[in-house]
Amino acid sequence: MKKLNTTKILLSAAVAASLSACGGSDSNSKSSANNAPTHNGNLSVTVSENDRASTINLLNGATDLDAGDALRVRDLTTTEADLSGITENFFQITVTPSAYKDSLDSGETKEIVYTYSVSDGKQDTPRTLTIAIEGYDEAPEFSNLTRTFSEEAGSRTYNLLEGATDADGETLSVANFSQAETNIDGAATYANGSVTIDASVFADDIKGGDTVTFVFNYEVADHNHSLPRTLTVNVTGVSTEPEPPTVNDTITATMSTADSQVMVDLVASPEIIDWNGDDVTADLSTLTPVDDAPAFNFALSSGNTLVVEPVAFYSRLAEAETKSFAYTYTVSDPGGLTAQATVSLSVTKDAVAAHNVMPNASFEDGTMAGWTQAPTQADGTEVENFAAVVTDAANAKQGTNYMQVTGDVKLSYDLTGLLEQGSSYYVELPARDKSWGNWYGSISEGLTLLTERFRFSDHGWNPGIYLSHTGTFTVDDRYVEPALKIESAGNLKLDDIRLVKYAFEQANNILSEQDSTFEDGSAGNWILGGNSTISNTTVIDGDYSIYATGGGANDIVMPAGSIQNGKRYLLEFDIYSPDFAPDNHPTRAWILDSTAVDGSGNPINTNAEVFASTAEWRTIRFLDAATVRWSMIFDIDHTSHLDDWATRETMLRLETNIWGQGYTYAIDNVRLIEIP
Repeated sequence: MKKLNTTKILLSAAVAASLSACGGSDSNSKSSANNAPTHNGNLSVTVSENDRASTINLLNGATDLDAGDALRVRDLTTTEADLSGITENFFQITVTPSAYKDSLDSGETKEIVYTYSVSDGKQDTPRTLTIAIEGYDEAPEFSNLTRTFSEEAGSRTYNLLEGATDADGETLSVANFSQAETNIDGAATYANGSVTIDASVFADDIKGGDTVTFVFNYEVADHNHSLPRTLTVNVTGVSTEPEPPTVNDTITATMSTADSQVMVDLVASPEIIDWNGDDVTADLSTLTPVDDAPAFNFALSSGNTLVVEPVAFYSRLAEAETKSFAYTYTVSDPGGLTAQATVSLSVTKDAVAAHNVMPNASFEDGTMAGWTQAPTQADGTEVENFAAVVTDAANAKQGTNYMQVTGDVKLSYDLTGLLEQGSSYYVELPARDKSWGNWYGSISEGLTLLTERFRFSDHGWNPGIYLSHTGTFTVDDRYVEPALKIESAGNLKLDDIRLVKYAFEQANNILSEQDSTFEDGSAGNWILGGNSTISNTTVIDGDYSIYATGGGANDIVMPAGSIQNGKRYLLEFDIYSPDFAPDNHPTRAWILDSTAVDGSGNPINTNAEVFASTAEWRTIRFLDAATVRWSMIFDIDHTSHLDDWATRETMLRLETNIWGQGYTYAIDNVRLIEIP
């Protein structure tokens, strides 16, 4: 049960998390020598205990009429004793609502009030900030249980709270337990939250091919909720004559493309039963697609469990379409007797927006909820370096709002609970107004980098266009409390940030496996530049890689229909530089709408007047380590004015040493896939 704080304030209405101005400035005083600072009212912010940490700028809406007067915060005070969820940083306050989860329940609110002065160093103007943190009690989460065992096992005990969780961390209990009237008398007993079934009670009455079913109804309770749950147990009879597993039905699973991983038990009962009571095993290596189901590897699968990343089916479906994909496989018993089983996956395609796991990535609520920031100046007297939401549809990539970063700022977004173990994600950071300066992104835990640092450079000739900068990563057990970190050197705008799961399957790769991995020792369909060869000495993965000893372009032609309007594509490849040195390893990738070249071998691109201005199609990426995964997103309709891409033979071009450097590179695992 929660420990309840005795000092609580009840709100008459729940308010969505927002930063708002209340009333007007407390001072409009002026002096002949100096104007006092003014502001647009006291500040208030309302958040839920489940919201992520966010930063409040105490100088938001404050101005000074005197040119050159830098505003600052003075005399920041509060009477609140419990500041466990508050961090003060000069002119900013960061609120971490989860720090108060144990002291707040549904309908309760904790209010923290700060008083301070907005100062120009000569005159002060009073102001207050009120932070309201609304409590919310999470209900237990679980699904019904179905279990099977054979009569020869004798007895089995089942924990009725198996798999039940509570986001508040409360201890759960079993309430109102009852058995179905059809249960065999005396065969099942309940004690201390568990049920034991003794099959010996009815063993003489059950034979091979028979099933006895027990049903138990009860409630899973915390201090505030009590929700119904059912446990169903099937006890199967045992046959004395050896029999192969019996496949009674197709195993099915339903999902949509934005869902988390789906675990499918390939030997689930009653679809598959062994009447000898033997354990049944599924052979994942025999998984074979039926009809137009794609030949996926389902690489996360193991044992008898098929692990499905639903997003892998994204490119196989039309918008909102639902379609079933079937696969056959072999099941066997310990004696080697086999049968063929089928699993059918029903998949629905979600809208693009449903795949973005970041709650506040487009800033359309007008706040920076979830984002924290720190300026590079540490003395608190200079406030030129900060990030804030700006409403200006003409300068936004999507909607009406964007984030304006001014000066050198370190931004962070807590990703705890948003990422799934074993899954891969791309982070897309559309930015503009940067003009050649380097800036960086990474996934970190505290000061520890969980990913390689993504180093970006915008094109200087037209910085007024949003360019999509991308990094990819796979979540492992190091990702406990991850955060997206962005380090900006100078000004830029950010909008329509995306953190989206993707799943690589070679069956979805526009490039063939040979053109991706070079494992037969040839260039396949690639046209290598004059300084490039296929090498078995400087290799990233497997036995062969492209090896480039200088500048030049490596091209591969893709047939018409490979690239289409209305779609987005992720290009990634591994690149390794044996003679890596920081700060000077530019590489570049293009997708060209034509395979034509001029007399000097340069591409003739009919889309050039748009591409040359946006330059997203050939983003330059600097290596920040000797070996990196190079990633880039091609958003065809955002970049291109052409509406007939599906009819065009296109070309992918990878370039190294684009300014004549003499570094050496290996390139491998080239992948081009459609993404949400």
